[in-house]
Amino acid sequence: MTDENVNSQAATTEQQQPADASASATTQGTSDRIAASLYGGDVRRGDVVVDGFTVPEGTTVDRPLAQELRALAEEWNLPEGSLDRLAGLGMKHAGIFQQRQAEAMTHVRSQWAQQAQLDIEIGGEKLDDCVTGAKAALERLGTTELRTMLNVTGLGNHPEFIRMFYRVSQALDLPADAGRGESGGHTSRGRSR
Repeated sequence: MTDENVNSQAATTEQQQPADASASATTQGTSDRIAASLYGGDVRRGDVVVDGFTVPEGTTVDRPLAQELRALAEEWNLPEGSLDRLAGLGMKHAGIFQQRQAEAMTHVRSQWAQQAQLDIEIGGEKLDDCVTGAKAALERLGTTELRTMLNVTGLGNHPEFIRMFYRVSQALDLPADAGRGESGGHTSRGRSR
C-alpha cells in the first residue's frame, strides 16, 4: 500500500529534524509559517510534517501523490507555503467530495426504501413478510462476507435484492419466521422435507 499513517511517520520526522537547537528553531518556525498558511493563521498542536507537508496528526498521506505535488510545485517555482496551501485546498475538496458522496448514498438508500414500500409485489402490507423471507434466504445461502458487504453498502435494502431473496425463500419453502432470529446471528434453517 502507498498510504501511510502520519502517526507512524511522526517518529521518523522527528529523527530527521536538525540536531542543532538554532537550526531546529528555524525549522520549527518554517513549519509554523507553513501550517499557519494552511490553517488560516494558527498552528494547531498535534500537526506534523510528513514529506514536507504540514498535516493534522492522524491524517493519511498518499506518498506518490504528495511526491507528484511536490515535483509540480518545484516545476512551477511556487513560493514557500504555496505547496501546503495547495495541499490544504486539495484536502478540503476531498472532504467535501466525501461528504457529498455520503449524502448521495443516504438519499439513494431512502429512495430504495420508498421504492420497496411502493412496490406491487413486495411493498405495502407485504413488505415486512417479504423482508423477513429475504433475510431467511440470505441467512441460509449467504456468506458472512456477502452479509457484511450488503450491510456496509446498503445494497441489502435495494428493492430488487429484497425481491430476489424473497423469491428464493419461497422457492426453498422457508418458514415465515425463519429470518426473525432474536440474536441477530444464525436463525432457523428451514423445514425438513
